[in-house]
Amino acid sequence: MTTCRPSEFSLTPASTFVESTPAGKPAFAAPVSFLMRAGRILLALTVLALFTAALQAFFYLKFRSAPPTPVHTDLIAVFPGGYNRIPAGLELANGGWGRDFVVVDTMPTRAVIEPILKKQGRMPPNVGLLTAGKSFTTFENALETVRLVQKHGYRSVLLVTSNYHMMRSNILLRIMLLGSGVKVHSYPVPEKVSLDEDERARHNLRMMIREMARFWVSLGEVALYATTGRHVRNIPSAPEVRRQLRNAFDKALSNL
Repeated sequence: MTTCRPSEFSLTPASTFVESTPAGKPAFAAPVSFLMRAGRILLALTVLALFTAALQAFFYLKFRSAPPTPVHTDLIAVFPGGYNRIPAGLELANGGWGRDFVVVDTMPTRAVIEPILKKQGRMPPNVGLLTAGKSFTTFENALETVRLVQKHGYRSVLLVTSNYHMMRSNILLRIMLLGSGVKVHSYPVPEKVSLDEDERARHNLRMMIREMARFWVSLGEVALYATTGRHVRNIPSAPEVRRQLRNAFDKALSNL
């Protein structure tokens, strides 16, 4: 019977099986380090998102709670949508707060305001009634307003829209007029809703979340137009996708 020497069965130390990095650290240190870096990046992005949301909420509430204060300007620009926006703009025009007046909408200005003019009286003769190009989104409202500003050389604009819509409209218009020296003033028209206190609070929360989300969609439209010169509505299937996403988002909000 052959006897083996003990040295032939000696175990190799476990440490020799641990794969090491050039720096002498275990191989699993690299994945751990990557996860730590990813965690820090995720934390930074989370903090940035929360800060951005808080900033948006601040400006939303600021514009929503601001009293409608008229200012003398070159142009009164109404971004329509709420039933009381155009009457408020006409009231400003009749009060002599603007040199020119425009309703930026999907149809010709005169066709939009003629029925209201019959109820509220004619435009004063010293106020110019302008026609803007067709616009289907808040971004396009702002774009058509910018074109009028550039065409007529206005130095100030009084923006008229609903108070819940003012944050998005005002910031978009300011971004697109950046560097021009044109002053943008706000006239937030109060929203009229008949709700009890609890339902009003839920309604206000839904409106805030909706406008905060749509603000980023509008910024996306700005970026698309700035880089390609195209509108979202000119991209095949994009308007339908946006409509479906908007409906799904609004349906989710209705459960709040």
